[in-house]
Amino acid sequence: MSDPLPKGLTGIGDEARSEATRAHLTAIVDSSDDAIISTDLDGRILSWNRGAEHLYGYAEKEAVGQLVTFLLPPQVQVVEPRILQRAFSGERVKPYETVRRHKNGNLIDVSLSVSPIWDGKGHVMGASKIARNITQQKLAQHRDQQLFKLATAVNRAHALPDLFEQALHAIMESLNTTRASILLLDSEGIMRFNAWRGLSDGYRRAVEGHSPWKPEATTVQPIMIGEVETNDLAGEFRNVLKAEEIRALAFIPLMYGGRLIGKFMVYFPEPRFLDKSELQLAQAIADTLALGIERRRTEEIVTQRENQLRQALEAGRMGTWEWDLVTNKVLWSSQLEAIHGLSPGSFSGSFEAYQHDIHPEDRARVLATIAKTMEMGTEHHLEYRIVLPDGSERWVEGKGTLSRTPEGIATKMVGVCSDITERKRAEEKLRASERLMRAVFNQQFAFSALLAPTGEIVRFSQSVYRNNEGTNIRPHDLIGTNFLEAPWWDGLPDTVAEWRRQIAEALDRRGPARGESPYRLANGEQRYAMNTVTALRDDHGNVEYLLCEGMDITQLKQSQLGLKESADELERQVAVRTAELVETQNHLRALATELNLAEQRERQRLATELHDHLQQTLVLGKLQLGHAKRLLQNLPQSLDVIKQFDDVLTEALTYTRTLIAELSPPVLRDHGLPAALRWLAEYMGKHGLRVEVNVPEHLRLSLPEDQAVLLFQSVRELLINAAKHAGTDQAWVTLKHDRKGIVIDVRDDGRGYDGSRPTSPNNQSSKFGLFSIRERMNALGGSFTIESAPGSGTTAMLYLPASHRVGDRVHFLEDVIDSISEPAISSLPTHIHSAVIRLLLVDDHAMVRQGLRTMLEHYADIHLVGEAKDGQEAVALVDTLHPHVVIMDINMPGLSGIEATSCIKARHPDICVIGISVNAATDNQEAMRRAGATQLIPKEAAVAELYHAIRRGLGLPPLPE
Repeated sequence: MSDPLPKGLTGIGDEARSEATRAHLTAIVDSSDDAIISTDLDGRILSWNRGAEHLYGYAEKEAVGQLVTFLLPPQVQVVEPRILQRAFSGERVKPYETVRRHKNGNLIDVSLSVSPIWDGKGHVMGASKIARNITQQKLAQHRDQQLFKLATAVNRAHALPDLFEQALHAIMESLNTTRASILLLDSEGIMRFNAWRGLSDGYRRAVEGHSPWKPEATTVQPIMIGEVETNDLAGEFRNVLKAEEIRALAFIPLMYGGRLIGKFMVYFPEPRFLDKSELQLAQAIADTLALGIERRRTEEIVTQRENQLRQALEAGRMGTWEWDLVTNKVLWSSQLEAIHGLSPGSFSGSFEAYQHDIHPEDRARVLATIAKTMEMGTEHHLEYRIVLPDGSERWVEGKGTLSRTPEGIATKMVGVCSDITERKRAEEKLRASERLMRAVFNQQFAFSALLAPTGEIVRFSQSVYRNNEGTNIRPHDLIGTNFLEAPWWDGLPDTVAEWRRQIAEALDRRGPARGESPYRLANGEQRYAMNTVTALRDDHGNVEYLLCEGMDITQLKQSQLGLKESADELERQVAVRTAELVETQNHLRALATELNLAEQRERQRLATELHDHLQQTLVLGKLQLGHAKRLLQNLPQSLDVIKQFDDVLTEALTYTRTLIAELSPPVLRDHGLPAALRWLAEYMGKHGLRVEVNVPEHLRLSLPEDQAVLLFQSVRELLINAAKHAGTDQAWVTLKHDRKGIVIDVRDDGRGYDGSRPTSPNNQSSKFGLFSIRERMNALGGSFTIESAPGSGTTAMLYLPASHRVGDRVHFLEDVIDSISEPAISSLPTHIHSAVIRLLLVDDHAMVRQGLRTMLEHYADIHLVGEAKDGQEAVALVDTLHPHVVIMDINMPGLSGIEATSCIKARHPDICVIGISVNAATDNQEAMRRAGATQLIPKEAAVAELYHAIRRGLGLPPLPE
């Protein structure tokens, strides 16, 4: 090895002596089994003995010159420099335990001491380290700890699974593996997996049941297979191990009391042989585990038997007792305390306390029986009563035996006590039932007969003897004869057949068989009886007797006949009254429907009056004001007055539109139910309820007026209810139509209500409205249903079956179109060559036509060629006058402006049609657009706007004002 002492340690004069000392020290260091190395102040290795080579695996030439830190694993890299600094400062570091890394990468437990190296001047020039291998010592300590933990687990584990978990942990920690298993012999002697780590299901299924030892073996040894590939194993078993990547395994037997109870196994991914110490450790673990398993099994058996005994005592309402005659102490089980009405542990434990619980009337008898047992050694057995703390009584049955010493001295009595209160009550009920049975049997009004299973009469009740006293029927002479041949049903074959049926039914099943049949008295009078046949069976279900009973029900039958006649008459009268009520209800429904239609007609009349007169007058006023504005352009003060007056008329027009919509929405009459529902959604939106309407595209309904009005009114009422009462701002309306009829769903996601409660009219307007809707729908042959629950919203469904009535409007339109001759397609030029625009004015109100005519005549390029008061006249005039432009009012009697526009555009596509209306809402705009009109403008719009619309419709540029 290298020189263990640096050269600076000696002086020149002492060189010979120092060399001898150095050689001596070198021999000592070289022969040591401990690793002894020295470093300079930089931590670089200066010397390396054979012990270091053996401990760390590095040769001297590999280590010298290296920093000592190359031996340090990461976990001690921080600590080691601080320890060296202590040595460099002159401190000797006492042995401490740490770890180092071997050349093969394994960690080594070492005990390490560090001392400073001084030079001849007393300065620290390096450090000396002495390391001793304590790996085996640490391993032994670790194994002892694992055994201690396992032994502790054996004592503390409450169940086998807990014990198995602790054992697997100890096995894998002690034997340095990641896979292990515990197998136990089952009742059939087959090794079964009970716990495992790191094994696949397929492996366990393949090897379960295999064992190197027979179940009855008494002397077995651990088996180690250190190399699976070279071992003489069956090919199938070797393939299973190879698939599981097991290269080595060990079988450690679990023995207890000289018998094999199972094994534990360890598995290794590389070839490995357990050394002697490891095998000893494995066997120690196996012995501890076997002890724990048997202990747990024994405890489980004891616990199971204790539970069975406790359950048996509880099921039998029994408790145990023990009386120590020497100390006079009495021990009661908790079950016995419960029988005496005491809580667990509250019995004082004295014989006097036991005597106090005995019923005063039974105490002397109980004590006499105990004294007899102690004197003669006989069994203590009797039934008696006890008094509970609450004053109630119980019946108990006590049993006990006496124990004596070999000298014959009585030492204690032990026994059981059971609660027999229910049995005593049942016995008393049985005795009472027997008394009652005898009383009833002998007091029957008609008769009772006890028969043998074969039908012979065994006994009659006393009532049979009383009822036949003084007649030619002698019941006593009938004993032993066939019951079916008794004189009371002689000549009544139906009665005999009924008795035979009842007897057969009673024999066939449990429970009485009942029936009714006539019988004859001794004087020949025929009466009726309600009969019962009951089979009396023994404990095995065998029939011992048949009890035949009869109760006279002649008066009852007569009363039933009278009641039936009364019931038939009542049913007839109820049917008549019901028919009258239904007819009245139908009349009321029809009247309600007619009243509703009358109301709607009156609403429509008022709306028409407002539209045809008040609105038109207001429109004319606005038109005149517009004309006045043109004439008074140079008078600003007059224009201000006119504007104020115009604002008043505008507000009045707005109010009349609202009032007309409230009375009778024109959209329902003009565009049908789908459009009316969409209008209603917009209307409700102005009142805080967002309504989503779902109607199939291009749905065209032709409904009779009463049906359309009813459906619209009903939907409006439901939406108003939702807005007022549902507590929500969202609702949905869905209209569906097919050949069967129309269905409208109105749904909200509000608070809902109890849908099971009736919707009959009461003081709540919403309930009255729902009731009214239902009645009106029923009157038209439809239905109205509601589904609702608190917190789940409400869904109402209106259903109206398909009607075969076609609206009169359809026939009217067909007649109008047919009445108009079919001219050739208009030959009007596509462009206007003159400066004059030929205009036809169509409105059913003369004053509106006059107002429009007066104002339009002020435009030089406008030539009014004619006027029409309705749509039919307009179509005819277009064919004769050939106007360039038609100003068309859309709301007119007969053929409406929308329908007239469709006819005109179909016959004269080049003519420009401009619609005017007091109500220029979206539905009317869309309807006129589909009919072919260029535009729809409000009637009250300025004449200038109408004039500009005319020129735009003809494709002409606007003229300067």
